[in-house]
Amino acid sequence: MTLNWQKTILISSIILAIALVTASFSPATSQGRGSSFMIASSGGQFVWRVNVSTGAVSYCVRRDDSTDQKFIQKRSPFCSAQSAAVQ
Repeated sequence: MTLNWQKTILISSIILAIALVTASFSPATSQGRGSSFMIASSGGQFVWRVNVSTGAVSYCVRRDDSTDQKFIQKRSPFCSAQSAAVQ
């Protein structure tokens, strides 16, 4: 059985439509389910860490700019205490 172009395009369109409908029922999550922090940074070694449950904010900074994974695991970043929770 050979498919002509019209049938191929029709079947492809149906598969694409099913994929789009299925994806619309799955919300996108940038940081896995149950995460309580959102991280924001403009690059570099400084990040803001926001507790999305309470609204408390802290910042973290790395002391050096090494990209070696073993070195990074040995020297964790410095993080400030969290601010008071938002009422």
